[in-house]
Amino acid sequence: MRTTSALLTAVLGLSAVGLVLLLAACGGGGGKDSAEDQTTPTEQKTQAPAEQETQAPAPTEEPPDVAAGGDIDPCALVTKVEAEAILGASVGEPKPLVAPPVFDCTYDTSDFDRVGVSVVIFTSEDVAAGSFQSDIDTNGYQEVDGVGDRAYRSEPIFNITFQKGRYEASITVNAGLEDDEEFALAKDLAEKVLARLP
Repeated sequence: MRTTSALLTAVLGLSAVGLVLLLAACGGGGGKDSAEDQTTPTEQKTQAPAEQETQAPAPTEEPPDVAAGGDIDPCALVTKVEAEAILGASVGEPKPLVAPPVFDCTYDTSDFDRVGVSVVIFTSEDVAAGSFQSDIDTNGYQEVDGVGDRAYRSEPIFNITFQKGRYEASITVNAGLEDDEEFALAKDLAEKVLARLP
C-alpha cells in the first residue's frame, strides 16, 4: 500500500509540475518571447507616425525665377466700376486669386462677359524681360507700343500683356466685340493698371 501511495503521489506531483510548465509556455508566465509579442503591435503603432514624418517629401520651393510674394491687391488694379463701364452691364463681386507670385482678379456678367487682370511678379527686371521675350519668340506675338517697358497682343488667352520692371501684367476683355475693339479697351485698361503697379 505504501508503495502504491508513494507512486501515486509522485505521478500527481509530476503532473502538477507539467501543468505549471505548460501554462508558462502558453503565455501565462511572461517569458521573453511572449513579452516581445505583446509589445510589438504597440511599438509598431507608435513608430509608424514617426517613420512617416521622416519619410515625408520636402516642401516644394518657389521656382527661382519668380518672387515669393508682394503687396498687390489685384482687384484694386481694375475696379468693379471700370469693369462695368467696359462691359456695359452689371458684374458680380470681384473674384480674386492671390497665389504668389500670381495675382489675379476677374469680373463676370450674367452673360459670361468678362474683364480680368493677371500679374506675375518676377525676382528681377532681367528675369521678367527674359520671360517676356521668350513668350514673344515662342508664340509669335505682335509687339505694341505705348504700355510699360514693352507690350504685346496676347490673344486668344489675354488681349494685351505688358512688362514693367519685374512685373508682367495681362488684361482680358471678353465683351462679345470684334478683336480690335476688345484690344483697344484692354489697352486703355492696361494703362490704368500700369499706373497702379508699385
